[in-house]
Formats: sequence, structure tokens, C-alpha cells
Amino acid sequence: MAKIKPERVPSDDCTVTVDGVEYAIHEGEWVEFMPGLTAGEIEMMKQARIIATRFAAIEGDADAEDTQLDIVGDRIDEAWAFITDRITGWNWTDNDGKPYPQIKDDPDVFKSLHLQEIYYLVSIGMGEGKAAEKNG
Repeated sequence: MAKIKPERVPSDDCTVTVDGVEYAIHEGEWVEFMPGLTAGEIEMMKQARIIATRFAAIEGDADAEDTQLDIVGDRIDEAWAFITDRITGWNWTDNDGKPYPQIKDDPDVFKSLHLQEIYYLVSIGMGEGKAAEKNG
């Protein structure tokens, strides 16, 4: 019997909106995730769906980023723990085109990500979102 293998998900649809302008900041890049959820991740999944609904409701608002911060609040550490457990590799780059370190090697890399990027990672880690749907 084989072990579960990670799935590579293209990140072309990961967007960040700044001052009303949407940027596809990881076009041509990818993330590899371990598929499936553990029993302990079910509550995180429920909370992420609530957050997704609230994010969708404010999409395009001028103060969306501030509102997203309020929505995520104290759950940011929980979300990051979920992501770091699931990501097995990525080739994401920063705004200058420099490769981010691998999350397993430097978990603090999340501090340089936008909230929208973290939300994107949680979404595809749960098997949701446009990229995950295309891949699944």
C-alpha cells in the first residue's frame, strides 16, 4: 500500500488587492499540499468557511484589507499552523521575484505574506478554491 502523495496546485489565481487594484502575484508558481483532512482539522475547516463567506461579502470594498484583519483576528496563528502542516513545498517568490524559503525550513515566512495569500493557502489546503477545483 502506498503513502499519500502531495498534490501540486498552480497558484495563478492567488490574487492580492491593494488600493482597488488586483494583482496575480503568484502567476506561474505553485504550492504542494498533502491532500485530505485529519479529524483535528475539521473545526479549522468550519471556521475557514465562515471566514471565506465574510471575505466574499467585502470583496472590492475600499477598506477590505482592514476588515479582513478584523475577521481573521486571533485565528491567524491557527491558520498558519494548518498551512505549515500541509504544505510540502512551493516555488512562491516575493514582490522582488526572490524565492521565499520553504515553509518547513522557515515558518516565519508567513509574516511577509498578505492576508489574502494566507486565506488562499488555507482554502487550497482544504481542497477548495479555483486552483484546487481544477487540480482535483
